[in-house]
Amino acid sequence: MLVRWEYGVHPLPITIRIGATMPLTTSSVGLVFLAHLPSALTSPLLGDHDPAGVAAARQAVLDHGFAHTSEAMIPGVTSVAAPVLTASLPLAVALALPSRTDATELAAVTADLVETTTRMSAELGGAA
Repeated sequence: MLVRWEYGVHPLPITIRIGATMPLTTSSVGLVFLAHLPSALTSPLLGDHDPAGVAAARQAVLDHGFAHTSEAMIPGVTSVAAPVLTASLPLAVALALPSRTDATELAAVTADLVETTTRMSAELGGAA
């Protein structure tokens, strides 16, 4: 569920309301939660998704430390999200960028996001 939205420097064709929920398998935020929440919580929400595909998506987030989607939810928008691991449930921080963002800038933004969420995790007493 989206709890806060901060507008950045890139104008984006997005209208997302606070309280909106993101799908587990097609949004970067959902993929972060899919990877870090217990399967007992996420499995009932997955419906008919391919178990092997879900396992691969979950493992990719765990391996890389972030999730990335492009044009999955909103045409023209790329999103990257990383977990904030607390002592209880995980949180996620996501950034939305124009899909035309070049690979170098996206890599730099992603590295900054992962560094920031790792520090947040440590400050909140979670696993970093």
